[in-house]
Amino acid sequence: MDIKRDESHCYAAVITEDGQWQKGEEYFLEDYTETLIYNEQGKLVEASYGEEYHFLFTYDSHGNCLSSHLYDPEDEELTDCWEEKQYRYNDLQQKVECITYENDKWKETTTFTYDAYGNNISQLTRTADAEYLLQLQYDTQGRCIDRCHTNISTGEMILHDSIEFRSDTEKVDTNLSANGKPFMFTITRFDEKGNVIYVAHQDIGDPEPYSITETTFNEHNNEIFERISNKEGEVYTRKYTYRYDNHGNWIEKRIEYSKRYTNLIVERTIEYANE
Repeated sequence: MDIKRDESHCYAAVITEDGQWQKGEEYFLEDYTETLIYNEQGKLVEASYGEEYHFLFTYDSHGNCLSSHLYDPEDEELTDCWEEKQYRYNDLQQKVECITYENDKWKETTTFTYDAYGNNISQLTRTADAEYLLQLQYDTQGRCIDRCHTNISTGEMILHDSIEFRSDTEKVDTNLSANGKPFMFTITRFDEKGNVIYVAHQDIGDPEPYSITETTFNEHNNEIFERISNKEGEVYTRKYTYRYDNHGNWIEKRIEYSKRYTNLIVERTIEYANE
């Protein structure tokens, strides 16, 4: 069943001594209140995030996003566009250009190129002051194995990652310095559904990771437990419990923190198309 409107509100919560949850005032309204509106094709056409952002999106007949506009949520007349993006596609429906405007002034243009297999192998971004190039390489399975981001105006390398897939459920992302020397790596593990269940960040030469995040998911692919630890021995946890509607989408989420006074309750209202 396609979602037509998706709105959520977050509230501070207190857990009583007998384990009952008590909902309090709305919590961080600007960060946690979301409203998402979809069209008949299931494409997101409007998104509001509290008092911070209000996005509008348009699409072509192929379902490709043609434009996005970012407005002040208080601008009901939609007269003051903070940021506009315009997209162009080729005959294969591949995105080949993105032009960004900020406050009605051109900010940057990014062009995309692809290999014979449809993999995006480069993104060239031109601004008023510089040009930047992101180059990507892939293995025979279409998985990205190398990313290199360079300021070609100065020759400075911004980011270089080498990615090794040890298996279908584990990859190692190594960060390289300007001279090609590795200095940090990240191990990521996935479950059989593609959910990220383990992330470890470690500096080259250190005997153990400086940060580990372990996540458990339920049958709905919603996270139900998260454990974050560091090499100092500190451990932080988050526990999630849900209530679902008849379509299997959660309509209430409770978040319990191990080292934080304020727990959270998120209430979600979903309107479905043709219902």
